[in-house]
Amino acid sequence: MISTMPLLPRRIFVTDYLGLCNRLEAMTMAFAIQARHGHEICVDWPQLDALEIDGTAIRSPGLLSRVGLLRLHTCTRAEFDVLGRWRNIYLRGPEGPDEVLDPLFLPTARRVRMRPAFARVVDEAFAPFAGRPVAGVHIRRGDFTLADEDVYDVNATRFPAVPTWWYEWMMGRLVERQPDTAFLLSCTGDSEEFRALKKNFDVFGVNATSAYPFQREGHHARGHPVADLFALSRCSVLLATPRSTFSHYPANALGAPTTCLLPARQMSRQSTGFGVARMYGQRAPAWFRACRDGFGMEEGNDANLPEVLPADGTLPVANAG
Repeated sequence: MISTMPLLPRRIFVTDYLGLCNRLEAMTMAFAIQARHGHEICVDWPQLDALEIDGTAIRSPGLLSRVGLLRLHTCTRAEFDVLGRWRNIYLRGPEGPDEVLDPLFLPTARRVRMRPAFARVVDEAFAPFAGRPVAGVHIRRGDFTLADEDVYDVNATRFPAVPTWWYEWMMGRLVERQPDTAFLLSCTGDSEEFRALKKNFDVFGVNATSAYPFQREGHHARGHPVADLFALSRCSVLLATPRSTFSHYPANALGAPTTCLLPARQMSRQSTGFGVARMYGQRAPAWFRACRDGFGMEEGNDANLPEVLPADGTLPVANAG
């Protein structure tokens, strides 16, 4: 007798296990598994009030998800090829075989869209600066700590914060080249730390607050992370925080290509420098290598200081329904 009982669904759960951009990076692995093995992709994140990912379902793990469960952090190509043995996969990391993930990185990022109300708020923030060059500035504090106020070493700690004086110096260089440059500021931590930047430059932010109360320790910010993420993606030049995926993802995955300006890997307040990274379409491991070891990054100078363009691009917007 042939059983008429339905088969249990096969699902990948990408839970709220790390910061937003780490989860977005992990979606490449999720869609690779789906393409190879047919699992449904399930997400349930607090940021979905502002975000939609085409091809996913909003669903949290339940009791039945423990049937045939694999907690997956990373895998080799051989391990990837047999993931179909598992009914349910809790995806806890973005890493896997490069030959599988690299071709899917940008197509997966194209699935990430803003909800219309938040897209309008981002458009309103840029409207006063239409036609003017706008550079993004991403300053990470909180879980990124300052080891020394006067000396910076990208490898001094696991997550080193960049001193504010470097951003001020770099912004000054851009304004010397293009005096009408404005700056979109996205930051975690106490925004009062950056009063000098707001005083000396034409700085603005996106006025979109988070509707959800929880913010992961070290990730506190006044603005909504999704709004900031897409706003940064509209900038042709980004003054970035090395080793932060919140700098990496808008520059190298969302929107058009962005040139990242990063502090010299070792520098002091008296001997300041910068590097230039053009890494659009490359995944986070390449970003980490460039930040940590300088692999693929150019030493910055007047000749390769990029032109800052107006942020006139359109945002990817989810269907209103």
